[in-house]
Amino acid sequence: MTKNIVSLIVSLTSLIFLTGFFYLSLKLFKYFGYWGLGASIILLFIILITLLLVVLLAFILHYKRGIKKIIIKLIDWLKSSLIWQKLSQKMRKNWPRFYQFTEDRLNKNLFLGLYFTLGLFVSLIFFFFFLNIIIDIIFKQPLGLADLRIISLFQTIVSDKLNYLFIFFTSLANLQNVLVISLTLIIYLLIIKNYRAIKYFIITIGTGLLLLPLTKILFQRVRPDTGNLIVLPTSFSLPSGHALFAVCLYGFVAYLSFKNYKNITIKIFSAALYLLLIIFIGLSRVYLGVHYFSDVLAGWYLGLVILTITITFFELENKFYPKKLKATEINPLKKYIVLIILLIIIAFSVKNSFTNIKIIAPVTVKTTISLNDFLKNITPYSENLFGDKMEPFNFIIIGDKQKIIQLFAKAGWYLAEPPTLKTFFLLSSGVAKNNSYPTAPMTPAFYNGKTNDLGFEKPTALNSARQRHHTRYWQSNYQINNNEIWVATASFDRGVEIGQIIKLPTHQIDPDIDAEREFIIIGLLKTGLISSYKKIDLVGKKTGKNAAGDKFFTDGKAYLIYL
Repeated sequence: MTKNIVSLIVSLTSLIFLTGFFYLSLKLFKYFGYWGLGASIILLFIILITLLLVVLLAFILHYKRGIKKIIIKLIDWLKSSLIWQKLSQKMRKNWPRFYQFTEDRLNKNLFLGLYFTLGLFVSLIFFFFFLNIIIDIIFKQPLGLADLRIISLFQTIVSDKLNYLFIFFTSLANLQNVLVISLTLIIYLLIIKNYRAIKYFIITIGTGLLLLPLTKILFQRVRPDTGNLIVLPTSFSLPSGHALFAVCLYGFVAYLSFKNYKNITIKIFSAALYLLLIIFIGLSRVYLGVHYFSDVLAGWYLGLVILTITITFFELENKFYPKKLKATEINPLKKYIVLIILLIIIAFSVKNSFTNIKIIAPVTVKTTISLNDFLKNITPYSENLFGDKMEPFNFIIIGDKQKIIQLFAKAGWYLAEPPTLKTFFLLSSGVAKNNSYPTAPMTPAFYNGKTNDLGFEKPTALNSARQRHHTRYWQSNYQINNNEIWVATASFDRGVEIGQIIKLPTHQIDPDIDAEREFIIIGLLKTGLISSYKKIDLVGKKTGKNAAGDKFFTDGKAYLIYL
């Protein structure tokens, strides 16, 4: 009985750690937008959180008896306190039925007592987070506003190798494989005669199969139409079924593994492995462009609601109605042979679905437009992760991508490297050592929900990564006379400061962004690659802040350049 109670406490604690991870992920979106490292930082964060989970689980498993004693002493102290006694007497006198109901919910000797209350409390926490996601989307709170830009951040790391990796993860939770893996698990549990686990596993998966279409129909959120690397499913977007079943299926398998393994190290390793699997299945949907990140979070939370409730009742039944041990044992050889056969079946199913998912070539539609209509219709500002306006455009260039790259190369500028984890550490090293890094990555900014397509920078006489001229360019998806229209912002990084928003070192811009505009145009004109140009009034005099919180001011004018 004690073992079951400890198992319940450990299981619930593990789920609380998962809640902490998802909640911190939500709250750290500003960090991602601020540093602009996209999925690389998310990957680093996942690794750090997983390591934290491992340490916490190791601590709980090592000191579980002491932790249990502390919790019991704390509850006894609260019950014996004067405030509780007065409140208890008042409730007993004025609301006897409610008092008895509350007393029963805190009674550890009742089926629907203390342990049921704890499980219900944890599931309500997950449900609260699920509702919070829905509210964010409906009322366009920060997460809802950031969804498209998060997909755009993932697009900065798209590669053939990652395509195959994330297709593999996404195939692990498609409906075909969920059903195949569920069936094979049920067969295995039948072989080892764990009928109670079969019952609660079927309840877990069945509840997910029931709630998923109902919630999709209820919210009817259309899937993203940008960044799609595979053909979009025909169902609605919210919540992500892959994220939900990743939690329900692999979460339940993780729970069974955690219960059955005797070695603490294996328990911890198993928990960390399944946690990473669940996370990467969810992130694969964002990487492939078929779900918003908020869809994935909602799927995780709804799956955790289901999983918490079923695990709670599973543990309660084990505690109050323990199974009678049978004298006969299963032949281990027979068990492992069956397990290997079932794993082979799963492998063939996953391979089949993996090969059926095809990467599609992105389609960019360029609309022909007149210059006057373009200037009237565009929103002439860069944006942060949440769509807030930042610096207005100070360059509009008519020409193709290669001509722009050639223009800046001839003017002595360097093409910035993509903002990855590797280049981030190289930049940090360059800033710390005051070394030169002329192709250092830039913090991605956004326009129409997508990150900048190009970035150029030029070192100063200081020849240090701490100081640089830089400009960002976006392809607008419009064209004039078959020539692409590009828009750009520019600013001067005059040094390094502790950020205004996140208290970490970052570049500080010179507030006079017009001075940088004039510096750039002088250099570009010397190349002889500009056929014509003129300065136009775009937004009028403006002041504002960039993503890091640095102030800027401008006369609102921009250079219109034809290459």
